[in-house]
Amino acid sequence: MKLLYKNAPQKNLTPIKKVLIHTYSVGYLYTQLAVIKNLFGDCQIDVILSSFSDSTTTSVLEMAQDIDFLNNVWVISEQYIKELEMMQYQSENLFLNKIKGILHGNLMSEDYDAIVYVHDVINSLIGILKACYPKAQLITVGDGSGAFNDKEIWKQHYKAKINKNNIFEFVIPDIAINILPVQVYKKDFFEKTQLKILPKEDYLESFKLAPNIYKQKNDYLNKLLSQYSDKVKCFLISENYAQAKMLSYEDEMTLSSEFIKQYCPKNSVVFIKPHPLENIFKIEEYKTILGDNWEIVELDKTFATYPVEMLSDLIKSCDVIISSGAARLTLKYLYNRDVICPFCKDEALYLKYFKEDKYHAMRFIIDYTDKPLKALGNWDMKSLLYSNIRED
Repeated sequence: MKLLYKNAPQKNLTPIKKVLIHTYSVGYLYTQLAVIKNLFGDCQIDVILSSFSDSTTTSVLEMAQDIDFLNNVWVISEQYIKELEMMQYQSENLFLNKIKGILHGNLMSEDYDAIVYVHDVINSLIGILKACYPKAQLITVGDGSGAFNDKEIWKQHYKAKINKNNIFEFVIPDIAINILPVQVYKKDFFEKTQLKILPKEDYLESFKLAPNIYKQKNDYLNKLLSQYSDKVKCFLISENYAQAKMLSYEDEMTLSSEFIKQYCPKNSVVFIKPHPLENIFKIEEYKTILGDNWEIVELDKTFATYPVEMLSDLIKSCDVIISSGAARLTLKYLYNRDVICPFCKDEALYLKYFKEDKYHAMRFIIDYTDKPLKALGNWDMKSLLYSNIRED
């Protein structure tokens, strides 16, 4: 566990609450900060980052340095979590006190009022944190679009190991909250968990919490849109099928280019936002495939790891928006923008590109957004938007 950032002591600040965030990216962090503001108001906040890449670590660090009420930021490795987890089998009588001593020492705190986490389906960290801070409320925001997974069913589906002897494996959150709450599996996630809805206004306001980044984003988009003011503007929000090992990189490039050919008029400008975890994006390959019929513009890499929902001016200005992911749901809800999903219009398209053993996964990816999107028009904004995307 490595201390990434420590803010300078703040004068005249008496924290109402002390909150620990566990996050994976800038996008998740914005949601979590909005949740904390909504539930608790002003707080002193520490952050634990499980980092996917150097770019996500850098982005979280930049964000922390731009927000004066973030105190400490740590990066935590999977190996570190496993070592803490294994202590329960090595010293039956003393392991919890030993774990508390290690974690309290590293986090420089012996108490938190709440732990706000993205989801609990990968490892045992949230269970470990709950054991170390038993008085803290557990608050989950699900994933980026508000989907809440039951951990045991999730692990069974993806054939991940379930260790019933691991006392940290399963925890029940006290509160589940997001702007668009979706229950993925049949098992009742909310049997013992209180459901709350985060107002979308609170979510959008969270982007202003990092004022310098927010201004930098506005200045960049204003300049970009002014440069192409006389063109038809299209926006392609990329997925990361290649890095998820669902497609080769070459096939993903060809597929994305097919989207552009089919839905973007010739002579239009196409803005492309790489997926936050994408690290092999090459704009020149798009230009090679598409020639001079479209002007391809990769968005500044500064904003590649930031949530697409933050790019409000671009979203409102583009004539065509294309996405096969959760942005279809969030952009419709936040900005009332209809987003084209090529796979939804043409099932043969993913059968053409994805191997037979990936069909089930692709069907889920589509349903994951499509079913809640269809339910959005009748949602009461108080209860679940959709339940049971998974039928298996």
